[in-house]
Formats: sequence, C-alpha cells, structure tokens
Amino acid sequence: MKLRKESGLKKTGEQKEEKINWRRRGIAVFFILLFFIFTLTQLDLYKDEILPVDGDSMGEMAEELELYDGIKIEQEMQVKEAEDNYVDINIRNSALRANEGILVFTLYDDEGQLVYKNRLKARRLKAKQKFRLQILENLEPGETYRLILQTSNMSKQRALVLTTTKEQSSYMGSLIVNGEEQGQVRLQSRLVHPSWNIKKIAVIMLAFLFAFAAVFVPVNLPERLNKLFTRILFVITPVACFAIVEKTCKYRIFNMKQPALNLNLWIYAMILILVYLITNRARLAATITVCFSYGMALINYFVSYFRGTVFVPADITAAGTAANVIQSYSFQITTSVLWGGIALMLFLTCFYKIKAYQGMQVTGRLLTLGAYAITAVAFFNIFYQTNSLEEWKVHYKVWNPTISYEKNGFAVCFVVGSKYLIPETPKGYSAKEAQEEAQPYIDKAKNQQSTEGVKPNIIGIMNEAFSDLAVDGDLKVSEDYMPYIHSLTENTVKGNLHVTSFGGRTANTEYEFLTGMSMAFFSGGTVPYEHQMKHSMDSLTTQVRDLGYQGLIALHPYKSNGYNRENAYPALGFETYYSQDIFENPDRVRSYISDKADFEKITELYEEAKKESDAPFYMFNVTMQNHGGYGEDFSNLPLDITIEDKNKNESAERYLNLVKKSDEAFEELTEYYSNVDDPTIIVMFGDHQPNLSDEFFSSLIGSDTVNTLEGVAKEHTVPFVIWANYDIQEEEVEQMSVNYLSTKVAEVAGISLTPFQCFLQEMQEEIPVITGNYYIGKDGEIRELANTKGYEEWINTYHMFQYNQVYDYKNVLKNFFSVVSS
Repeated sequence: MKLRKESGLKKTGEQKEEKINWRRRGIAVFFILLFFIFTLTQLDLYKDEILPVDGDSMGEMAEELELYDGIKIEQEMQVKEAEDNYVDINIRNSALRANEGILVFTLYDDEGQLVYKNRLKARRLKAKQKFRLQILENLEPGETYRLILQTSNMSKQRALVLTTTKEQSSYMGSLIVNGEEQGQVRLQSRLVHPSWNIKKIAVIMLAFLFAFAAVFVPVNLPERLNKLFTRILFVITPVACFAIVEKTCKYRIFNMKQPALNLNLWIYAMILILVYLITNRARLAATITVCFSYGMALINYFVSYFRGTVFVPADITAAGTAANVIQSYSFQITTSVLWGGIALMLFLTCFYKIKAYQGMQVTGRLLTLGAYAITAVAFFNIFYQTNSLEEWKVHYKVWNPTISYEKNGFAVCFVVGSKYLIPETPKGYSAKEAQEEAQPYIDKAKNQQSTEGVKPNIIGIMNEAFSDLAVDGDLKVSEDYMPYIHSLTENTVKGNLHVTSFGGRTANTEYEFLTGMSMAFFSGGTVPYEHQMKHSMDSLTTQVRDLGYQGLIALHPYKSNGYNRENAYPALGFETYYSQDIFENPDRVRSYISDKADFEKITELYEEAKKESDAPFYMFNVTMQNHGGYGEDFSNLPLDITIEDKNKNESAERYLNLVKKSDEAFEELTEYYSNVDDPTIIVMFGDHQPNLSDEFFSSLIGSDTVNTLEGVAKEHTVPFVIWANYDIQEEEVEQMSVNYLSTKVAEVAGISLTPFQCFLQEMQEEIPVITGNYYIGKDGEIRELANTKGYEEWINTYHMFQYNQVYDYKNVLKNFFSVVSS
C-alpha cells in the first residue's frame, strides 16, 4: 500500500513536471515564432550579396599603378542597371606601414555636374583588398559618368597600389592617369549589384531550426555533465552579454583595448551576480541579465538612430518626451540588431535545455554577498573616486560620447556617464562666500538701472532645429534658404550662437536662454527641466514680471507634456502655457504646425492682451515645424532649394526648404510689428543643428575636422537675430553662447538688469562662449571644460552662482537673480 502511494506521488510529480515543461515549450515557441515572423519582415537585410552586372568581370591584372601625392586617375563608365549598383576596385597597401594620406573619389555626369564624393583614409587599407564604392544609387541607366580618383598628402615611400587590366568591359572606358591616355588599359574593376545573400538566409534559417529543435528534442545529460555545462554557461554569460550588446550597437570588439574590454566584462558580471543573489537561480539570473543587456543595446540603437547621439543615463527621465516625438519618425533595423537578437535566442535556448538546479544555501549566499560587497567597493572607487580609467586610457568625452562608446564599449561608458548625474560642488563654495562674490554686482545693478521708462514688448522665439549650415563649411545651394534674415541690418542685432545641444534636447537651449545658467555645470545628458526644476527659479520671465509686463505666456505648438514643461514653465514664472490644443485647423508643414501658423498665434495672443491692458507684452515661443525626421518627402513641402556640390544630400535639402519657410514666416511676423505703434523687440534663435547623417557633416565640415573640438563647435553653432520696430544700436556678434542671450535682449530692450546679468556681462568679455561641450576664451582658443587654465576664477564663480540657484536654493542669494530696487 505504501509502495503504491509512493508510486502514485512519483507519477503525479512527473506529470506536474511534464506539464511545466510543456508550458515552457509553449512560451519558448511563441517567442521564437514571433522573432521569426519579425525577421521575415526585414527582407532588405538579406539582399546584400554582391553580383557582377551581366557577368562583367574584374579581368586579369596587367600592371600596377602607384598612388601617392598628386596622382589623378580618370575613367568613364556606363550605368546599365536601374537598381542600386556598386563599383569594385582592386587597391592595396604595398608598404609595411600604412600611408597617412587621403583618397578622394568623385563622380561626374556627362554635363560635368558632381553627383558623388567619398573620402577614404589611406591607413584603412592595410592589405590587398577589393575596395567597394556604393555610388550608383539614383543614377540614370544608360548614362555615362566619369569616375575620378585623386590622392592627397600621400608619401611615395608608402604608396598604395592600384591594379589595371587589358581586358575590356562593356561598362568601363579607357584609363587616364594625370591627363594621359593609357591606351586600352582600364582599372581592374567591375560593376556589381546587390542580390539575395543565400548564406545569410541559410544561417538564419538554421538558427531558427536549431531553436525549434532544441525546444522539443529531449536532452538527457549525465548529472555531472549537466552541472558542468550549467556552470560554463553561467560563467560565460557576461561574455555573451558583451558580445550581443557590442554587435547590436555596431561597435568593433576587436578594436577595443584590453582594459576597456575587461571593464565591460566586469560590469556584466556585477549585474549577473547581483541578480543571482536576489533570485538564487543561475538560469533565471542569466536570462534576466542577457535580456536586460540586449534591451539596453536596442535603446542605444534607437536613440542613436533618432537623435544622432548615444543613449546616456540622463536620457532615462526623458522617456515621455521620446514617446511623443518617436511617432513622427520612420526607422529601420540593421543586420547588427538582427544578429544580436538571434545570438540572444540561441544562448537562451542552450541554457534552457540544461537541467536547472537549486540555488545556494544561506551560508553560501552570505559568503557570496560579502565577496560581492568588497568587489562593489573596488568597482565604485575605480569608476567614481579615482583616475584609474584615465590611467588605463579609457577616456570618456562628454562633448562627443559617441566616440567613447565606440572605443570603450557601451557598458563602460554608460556607467561612467552616470557619475555626471551627481552635481559637483564648486571649489570653496558656501552661501556666505557666494554672497560676498555677488555683492559687487548687486551694487552695479543698482547704479545702472534704467531711467528711460521705455519698456518694449518682448517676444522670444526658439525656432526648432533652425540653423545656417553654412557655418559648418562651404555649401553651394540653388538659392538662399534664409534670404530675409541674411538681409537684415537696420535695427537688428544678429550673429552666431553656440549651444550645447545637437539634434535633440531642445529644452536645454531654452533653459540656458531663460535662466542665464550654463549646461557646462551639468552632467552630460542632463535635462534641467526634468532633473533640476524642483523649485521656483528666477528667469527672464520673472525679471519682466517684476518690471510690470503682462502676458507671461509660453507657447509650444505640440504636446504639452514634453520635457516636463507643464511643471517647468510655472516654476520659471510663466502664468500661461499654451500647447497644440489652442490651434484650430492650423496650417501644417509635413505633419507639424507650421511656423506661419505659430507666428500668427503669437500675434493673436498679443492683440488679445493689448485689449485688456497697455502694459508691455512678453511671451516665449518654441516652434515645431523643423523638427527632425527629414528622410521622406511630403506633398506640403515643395523642394525648391537643392544642394549643388559634393555635399548633396536629400535629407539636408528637405531641411533647407524647411528653413526657408521659417525665414518667410519670420518676415511676415516682423512686417506685422513694423506697423505696430508699441515698441517691440523680437528675438529668434535656433535650439540646435538638425540631426542629419554623419556622412553629410563629415563632408561639409571635413573628415579630419568633424570630430575635433573645432568641428564640434561648428556643429553646435546656430543663428540668432534680435529685431526691433524702433531705433536700436545695430550689431553683428561674431560668437556668443546662448546663456548670455537673455542678458543681450535685456540690454537691447533697455530694461533694468539683474545683478546676475551684470556678472554675465563682465564674464562674456572674458569668456564669450561657454557650453556643455567646450568654452572659448577671449583669446579665441576652443578648450575642453576640464582645461580651465587662465579662466579658473571666472568659471568657478559662475559655477558657484549657478550651484546656489539650482541646488542650494534654500540659501539662494538675496537680490542677485532678480531685479533689485534702487
């Protein structure tokens, strides 16, 4: 009877276990099928195998041509296929050391118009290889084009070698070297086009077949082997996380130096052990860790795709704003994202085929916890307390974190970036010390208060992604994209404005404008509206409020909750905040409310206010028309302006046509106020340059400059214009950062300055530009923020005042950030 009972219990237990197994199989099959269906929707990813056009071949090598400084190679070729095509060229490095020069490939049509340009650093060619140019996209089949290859700054001792052939091709003409015909010789090259990559398709299908088979095929390993494989998979989980993340993000693991590689693995190991200590299950801990890692990689991929910069810790609180704007973008995944997902699927499939074991006993967990705590202390010291990372040459560039992520890996840079969320206390800071530093400016503000009594209307406009790309480099266009603003001289102050943001984080530019604070003293990726606006803060808005202005309106023709504006604007003194809901059937450009409709709303709000009171009017407007997403055509955006040089780029052309519409709308706005009796000042400025492709900016700025501080400064420069409908002193400002702009507006308007603005006036003379990426002293040199030599006192005093207003607000300086009474 007892045996029968035990047998029954055993059978019941086996049935229960089998039921659990089938449930697991069902869940696994569901997710594998879901991912399989997703991969089938990405057909373009499998079409990357290159095939010759109509069997055209490279031809047997005839002779070699040396490439060094001053060589110019020309060859005609004819496009035969309507689909996208490529050109293969045989080129190699013949020296032991790589050459340091540059190869410039250009393509001209039969009318001599440039249709393509590509720059290649010679050092990238380290061995014989087939170099591929993707140059025939959107070209006309049957038309003849001239391909030109020129060299620059290349040593003859380390010349590259280009091979030729005597075999003729129906696509390639004869070769010309430095103006001389080479007879029947042509480049050893061929036209090719993409086709289905059967190998890639086969590997993907095999991966899914393996996953499905692994779900249903039983694996009965001996207990000893099972435990061994379980431990091996658990130990290599950090390696799997690292490989999956770097592959998904398209970072090159094999180019990474050993210290950075080790640190990345350490981070993933720390996450894994922490999850294991919490769950006490090896398989569950590995699953959570690897899925979390892949999820972070996907977030980084999409943030980089939409904004053009990597995912940093401070972005976490901007998720709501990202959700608002992501609807307006179209996107596609890359092969790297697909392979990362397949690697994740295979790793988990292997893990779940092995029998799981009970976790550690209490003693083991306590010992592991103690060891983990000791390791965590060492981890904290290395990443947050010491200069070990710098000594190991693991650098984090706040002004360009993308480069750091590529060199050092996602995990290391994300962790390093988190330390910038902790505010740094200025050297020697105390509320008393700050008050002593502030007193001279309080006295100065009292002495220079305005006595004229003229208080003009002040309208501030931060125009979304409004910029003049000519500051980045020579840009030949079919017509001027901002002719009105370029023509303004009378009663106008205008110039170049340096901002911290690029391609996104709009709210940071408006924060610097309204408050006079600088992103230089916040961590990389911080958005003050979301992180620091926990209390009321003096601003340009509170300044004019204290001077008797009416209106105090904020207007943004989009969703109201972006960047926490619903809370930030009242904290800055605005009495009314209008969003897109105030507009009824507005004019739109693409899917956004146009600047024309937006500016008409400004006029409408002004007229309503003036009916109630004669007090001067103030409002601040953030536009939406030019927001990112320039990759597709819209019927309501005519493309009249085209780029007519090597920088030709369809997205950039769409963007420039948007800028032209902003220029036209601004002209209409100033025309209206030209006929208004009340003195009025309108200030308009851009928040950042547009998120266009890296290739476009590299071509426009120069590949050797784009990633330097000089290149970064160009990418962070936008125009500003202060226009008045009455006589003001005209001025052309060569360079200024946005934190000084509201002070400049107050100066032009002739209203009483705050003591803080008096300080900013003096500081601007010493440091005309200070942003979250760099600063420029009066000597004109662009410096990293860490290098304060010669400007330490000014920068530390500024930091002290900002720290007092933002973080030590319970001891905020009296009579410093607001207008003082005489």
